[in-house]
Amino acid sequence: LYGSRTFQEDETFLYLVFSLVQIQKVCYGVRPIVTEESFDKFATDLESLDMTAVNELIRRFEIGAETHPTNEEEEFAIQVANKIHASRGLVIGSNHEKNRQKVELFSATRWLGTPSWFLTITFSDLNNPITLSYLGFDYELLMSGIDPGFTARIAAVYGNPVASERAFDFLVKNLIKFLVEHGVLGEIAHYYGTVEE
Repeated sequence: LYGSRTFQEDETFLYLVFSLVQIQKVCYGVRPIVTEESFDKFATDLESLDMTAVNELIRRFEIGAETHPTNEEEEFAIQVANKIHASRGLVIGSNHEKNRQKVELFSATRWLGTPSWFLTITFSDLNNPITLSYLGFDYELLMSGIDPGFTARIAAVYGNPVASERAFDFLVKNLIKFLVEHGVLGEIAHYYGTVEE
């Protein structure tokens, strides 16, 4: 893995990074919902917004006060804001993301026909020698049957989730490489994979 495991073993760092990634994806997912004919008008309206009115609405919203418009500028700002939609499709694990995956899978099924194989992988971190070797245990000793003990394994796995993720990634990529790309199952027209949460 890395020379220093400081960040991957920190209890809060992974949650912080995940939160930042989610915020970034939500921000990139915000888009105006307008028809092609009205796009020019929307762009003009957006440019002509009174930022004083917008900031006042934001201030009232943040303190939990009424956000009903008190003047024409605020009403206009709300009308423009109603045309902007925050899409959650980019957010990992959201219902919108899952529905998008369903649509992709249904489209592939309609295009290529019903799948012939369904493969489910249940990954056991505590007993997997690849995961344990990523955690710093000696792979040769593990393969020869020398067990470091349940307590040591569980402490290592829960103390470093990055190693578990790396081992899972290694397993799935190699499974795809040998079963799909090398043609072990014959010629593959299409495959689709997802990770449950």
